[in-house]
Amino acid sequence: MSKTEKDLGLKILMDLRKITRAIDLNSKKLSSETSLTAPQLVSLIAVYHHEALTLAEIAEQVHLSSSTMVGVIDRLEAKNLVVRERSKTDRRQVLIRITDEGRKMAKKSPLPLQEKLIKSLSKLPEVQQRNLAKALELLVKMLDFKDD
Repeated sequence: MSKTEKDLGLKILMDLRKITRAIDLNSKKLSSETSLTAPQLVSLIAVYHHEALTLAEIAEQVHLSSSTMVGVIDRLEAKNLVVRERSKTDRRQVLIRITDEGRKMAKKSPLPLQEKLIKSLSKLPEVQQRNLAKALELLVKMLDFKDD
């Protein structure tokens, strides 16, 4: 491996650490301003934008596992921000609905980091957005550790 490759690898790693740090700082800011974690806030916002969602639908929208989502919804429900209701058309299905208090929280909450990112990305030319997305996808594949 050449010195240039090592230097570039180190720069990429440092940039990833900066991204991780920005995510951590944003999560702490969200928590202090709203008493919600980032997963709780993005889940609340997902429910806010729909009349009702199943737990699995929320998990898919916010890219969390359904098992993780159970705890997130439990905590939102304990704070009276969402309620669980049986579907009137399919009693097997449990829908998550936002409460009035949840609506107020969603409206006043600071933007989650991903929404800020989306706004910033929209200012870039589409070709740069696609190139960035492809580069990050490749990086994720490269870092996807598998237990062999």
